[in-house]
Amino acid sequence: MTGQGVEVATDRDAPRITVHTASGPGFRVGQRVTFALHARHVTLQPPSAAGPPGWNALNGLVADASLTPAGQEVTVLCGPDMRLIAAAPILPDRSPWSPGQPVTVGIDPAAAHLIADPVQP
Repeated sequence: MTGQGVEVATDRDAPRITVHTASGPGFRVGQRVTFALHARHVTLQPPSAAGPPGWNALNGLVADASLTPAGQEVTVLCGPDMRLIAAAPILPDRSPWSPGQPVTVGIDPAAAHLIADPVQP
């Protein structure tokens, strides 16, 4: 399954996220999975900005933003069942992220991991 693309969604009508699985068992349509990635593999852009080519792009709203020694930890709501946490640097030409701000989240498809849910409906 090396390099295979898998689409993940919180429900049938939600935006899809493509994940390139590095290894592991095959996945089937409708199977429950946990989608995991490190916060540093998530980029935040203003909605009008283009993200890296080939990356997943999800629109959302900043729910929370707190300062860290490396910048900010930003929680973004991209739907009722999709909450993402990003590690964002504070850039000199941009104001820090704040709650209520619209944002486009970029996710590298090669950095995400899928974990099969052992209990299936």
